[in-house]
Amino acid sequence: IEAIANINSILIFTDNLYTLIIDHHFMRDREYSLWRNKLLHDIDRELKIVSAAEYIGKGNNLLEAYRDELYKNFPVGDKDGI
Repeated sequence: IEAIANINSILIFTDNLYTLIIDHHFMRDREYSLWRNKLLHDIDRELKIVSAAEYIGKGNNLLEAYRDELYKNFPVGDKDGI
């Protein structure tokens, strides 16, 4: 929540920013698109907030967000796992 407030402050005080690339910690949240949409709604100008993958035309792969499911399906140390 504090990070979102910090980004909001940056957006409010920076009027020459047209694309904000977010990645890593924000992409750990399965619902990242909800807070991204809220940030876009709160500002009154044209702005794109995209992940690094989206910026280069790729899809998001939220491995960290789905870590619990991945470990369940591919247990660490499992000789048949990856």
